[in-house]
Amino acid sequence: MIFGDDDDDDLGGFTYRPFQIRTESEDEATVTKRKLKSLHEKIDQLLLASKNMGAMFKTEKTNLEMIRTGLQQDYVSFQTSFTSQITKHHDDLAMESKVMDALARKTEKVKVLDLKLQQSEKKVQDFLSKRVVVRSCISDVTGLLLDIIQTRESMIFVTIQTRGRRWIWKVEPPKVPTNPIFKKEPKGKEKLIKEEPIIDDDEDEEPDEAELKRFRAFVKVVNAPFTKSGANQLLFSFYLKHMKPQYETWSVHKKLDVNVNGTIETESFPNAKFKVARGSACLAYEFTLADLPCLNPND
Repeated sequence: MIFGDDDDDDLGGFTYRPFQIRTESEDEATVTKRKLKSLHEKIDQLLLASKNMGAMFKTEKTNLEMIRTGLQQDYVSFQTSFTSQITKHHDDLAMESKVMDALARKTEKVKVLDLKLQQSEKKVQDFLSKRVVVRSCISDVTGLLLDIIQTRESMIFVTIQTRGRRWIWKVEPPKVPTNPIFKKEPKGKEKLIKEEPIIDDDEDEEPDEAELKRFRAFVKVVNAPFTKSGANQLLFSFYLKHMKPQYETWSVHKKLDVNVNGTIETESFPNAKFKVARGSACLAYEFTLADLPCLNPND
């Protein structure tokens, strides 16, 4: 039954039409079933494909979860290893810094010691130069004194010290016909050290010139009568001649107590005084003939 028409505004009129059941023989009904069947098949295929895709996605998800878990473990292990390596490098750098600081301090100490060594070597060279000068002076003075002693008319006794030992030598010039000289032992302060006996000619031989040259350090000269002014002039002229220009020389007078034939006399004679300058440092020192007997030529 069909009521009215959609285009009619009034509901007054309607048309009755009986409902007709469509049969399978009709073409329209057959087409509809085929479509429905194909549609159902497609839906089944889609459901099957969806189910397969779900299983595949589930498998892939499981694989991705496993990969993610492995990556997390690798990341944790890598981070731990990296942190330990960084810590080790920091420790190595700290140790290297300490070693470098210690090396720098030792280098500074070595530089200071090297500078001190250079200064010490320079001082040693200066001392060696001074030693050469002093030894040359001592050699010249002792040689001159021996020459002067050999020209004297009296017998002279010389006390010599070397390496802690004391020796007494008797130097006698060539004999000339003169009055006999009697030896008298000195008294009081003029006694020889430890009252050692005087070596006579009949007890020991006179020292030769080579042996006398070994004993350059004279402690003192006793019983040395410089009675002639010519010896003083000779001594002073020798230093004026041989010690210039590196020596400044002038004369002073010094009193000596001498023992001539058992009597005590006092006489003045010229004493030379020297001022020595060595090297660019202008080092200077002074010594006199009175100081020369106390100098050690081996220094």
